[in-house]
Amino acid sequence: MPSTVALSSLLTRLQDSLDDTATFWSQSILTSWLNEGAADIAKRAECLLATQSYNVAANTPQYTAPVDMVRIHRIEYFYSANDVWPLTYKVPMSMDQIWSGNRAQPSTRPRYYTVWGVTPGATITLFPQPSQSTSSGFPTFNVWYYRLPVAMSSPTDLLDLPQGWDNLPILYAEFRALRKDKDKSWQDAKALYDEQLSEMVRLTRWQVDQSGSDAGEGAVVGYPAWLVSGDEY
Repeated sequence: MPSTVALSSLLTRLQDSLDDTATFWSQSILTSWLNEGAADIAKRAECLLATQSYNVAANTPQYTAPVDMVRIHRIEYFYSANDVWPLTYKVPMSMDQIWSGNRAQPSTRPRYYTVWGVTPGATITLFPQPSQSTSSGFPTFNVWYYRLPVAMSSPTDLLDLPQGWDNLPILYAEFRALRKDKDKSWQDAKALYDEQLSEMVRLTRWQVDQSGSDAGEGAVVGYPAWLVSGDEY
């Protein structure tokens, strides 16, 4: 569930944490640090999920990846409403062996995708390239991906992170302010931020407590993950 905490509340709590009653730090710099922290959390925890749908153009293999993408999780190709198939990801070097020098091979059924570049200019390449354009709703493909948060600017803007973790951007901004002020206690603030972020990553990696039941997870069905995993608690 998205956070319900507004920027104005975060700024008040941050200033209280810094004992900044005289407003030594401007609202703009504190806001930039809060946004910087939210982006760092979203990248490291991969806690914001999104999908983007694409129409297909015949003989066009390349498509611009989502501009707020951190990393792609999955691409599904919709041949029809009842014919949906995940494409297999390959690194660019592996694709050289698959397309064997002929990237322009057309097909009604692409099987692979690769990604080149970085956000916001990353490109998704499908192979074989689609031979049909989208018509009457098909074919299309959906990109499931981890995204960056929407930056806050207005006092009423809400923090774009999962509910319950609104303390983390404050901890991030606190250590940034202390380091900027050459206060050696910034290292303690940074360590606390990293510790709580690691806990967030651990707890939000799976949104259910039966994750260990999946084959290959190494856990025993019926036992909590902390009891059977190799992590130290």
